[in-house]
Amino acid sequence: MNSSVVWVGLGNGSAQRSSDGGTTWTAAAATGAPGNAIEGIAIDSTDVNTVVVVYSGSTTLPPTSRTKHVFRTIDNGTTWTEISGTDGGSPDTNLPDLLLHSVVIDGSITPHRIVVAADSGVTQSSDNGATWQILGVSLPTVDCLSLALDGNATPPLLRVGTYGGSAFELTQSAGPTIAVISNLAFGVVAFSTPATLPVRVFNVGSALLTISGFSRSSGSADFQVVTPRLSPLRSPREQSWICWCNFSRQMPAIRPRSFSSRVTIRLEGR
Repeated sequence: MNSSVVWVGLGNGSAQRSSDGGTTWTAAAATGAPGNAIEGIAIDSTDVNTVVVVYSGSTTLPPTSRTKHVFRTIDNGTTWTEISGTDGGSPDTNLPDLLLHSVVIDGSITPHRIVVAADSGVTQSSDNGATWQILGVSLPTVDCLSLALDGNATPPLLRVGTYGGSAFELTQSAGPTIAVISNLAFGVVAFSTPATLPVRVFNVGSALLTISGFSRSSGSADFQVVTPRLSPLRSPREQSWICWCNFSRQMPAIRPRSFSSRVTIRLEGR
């Protein structure tokens, strides 16, 4: 890292950079930025020409489009690319329209991982912003205001400071470790009408994991797995989704309104 390179973000959404320790400054505003305040700036530790800025505020853009919260330059601010996801992409992998507060770049892996702190959690991208995933598990839903990356640790140690919720650090379990995030509380479902809810599975361990199947193993046939999407092999270090599916419940017309049931999900892998 070159200590003479300094960037600052301003409340009007503009950025200034200096290459001589602050003696002179040059405007480097991100083209297409929303005009909201810049909340965080990260300089790539291996390339000072690569910088990522994040913005607060809401843009009210649809979840299937980029939301104008994260911008990246690889030429020291001459040109910028919005990296809040992919236009026409899935709401599951686009960055949501939430206030962002901080950003760090992990240069220990390729492509370099970009991590942002938002009003409701911490999110990461390992493909330069084309897709985004929730980072880690067990972090409460709380305003995440600051990120700090200790690059001297192996692997680099990430810490997050929250508003009123203490501070946390991201750790990895030894070996492959499954974590599931789901809420299958379907509630009232109209007769003969299907309803779907997502189930998402993480590998939060330190070893690779292959997922070969996701199916219902017991319980009522009124609950079915709908088109699971499996990623045969993902790096656990990326803390990415490794698979997801929709779980569907359909109420047959012959069932009484008070019908309820239990179901067991089987996850196959190695």
